[in-house]
Amino acid sequence: MSEHIYKFTPRGIFTKTSHLDDEILKMSMMRWSSLSQKKPKILISQHGGNYSVSNEYALGWHDYEISDKYYTWGYKFKNKHFPSNAQQVLNKFNFYNKEKNNYKKKYLTFILGANFPYDFQRHVYHIELYETLYKNRKKFLKTILDPKNVMFKQYYEQRYKQQDTKKIIKSKLNISSKNIKKDFNLIFQSKLLIFEYFSTLFFETINLDIPFIFIIDEKNFYFSVIGKKFIKFLKKNNLIFSSGDEAAKFINNINDLDAWWYNIDQIEYKKIKKLVANIEYNDLNYWLQQFKNQS
Repeated sequence: MSEHIYKFTPRGIFTKTSHLDDEILKMSMMRWSSLSQKKPKILISQHGGNYSVSNEYALGWHDYEISDKYYTWGYKFKNKHFPSNAQQVLNKFNFYNKEKNNYKKKYLTFILGANFPYDFQRHVYHIELYETLYKNRKKFLKTILDPKNVMFKQYYEQRYKQQDTKKIIKSKLNISSKNIKKDFNLIFQSKLLIFEYFSTLFFETINLDIPFIFIIDEKNFYFSVIGKKFIKFLKKNNLIFSSGDEAAKFINNINDLDAWWYNIDQIEYKKIKKLVANIEYNDLNYWLQQFKNQS
């Protein structure tokens, strides 16, 4: 089948996810790898943001092993790592800088994952305790001074059949439908983002400099060297909390979120952004040069 679709041997293959979910391409790559000469170069780009902070044997290990070059979102600690940038990070950064004055910031927004009671898929890099998530959300709503301005950014798609629907989230938290949205623009209307895991969305928005906190138990995560460094940064700057009520009490005592945010360690923050969500390269020119080098 692959011989009929790919009738020639390419000089190179660039993929972000096709090497994971395109069966015909995978069979073709196996066929090409058996060639004694003119094997195509395999260039793979980091798929999600949390690859940088998760244990390297959990996420990205296979991608790195089969690639000739592995393009990261900024970090380099192996020979085949090539720091680059992610298009979705750059796109959101450019759009936000252009339009941010058109958005009024008024919400404290939880960024929800694809939550469901029994999630074994992600156990390779973190353990998600379903009941604990809702327990912390309820504690936050009960403790925060203005719960009506707490929003819940629903996962971008119904990815799994058993995933929590808007109806389930509304019922478990006893909140109004208007406090749950999928619209990404909710991020731009938020004065604080609240993360419960290291989602790709966090890395897509870290360069927007919207204040954020994490409500997590770090013992439930398997971290890389960068991840451990990032946890230290979060602790040093009071950006990580183990429970919803603890986080809410902290926020209740902040008179000016922007002033508080600009008092965190900005130098270290800038270094972390460059490691996990780099946007310093001219995206088009950078990639044109990378592909040119394979010819």
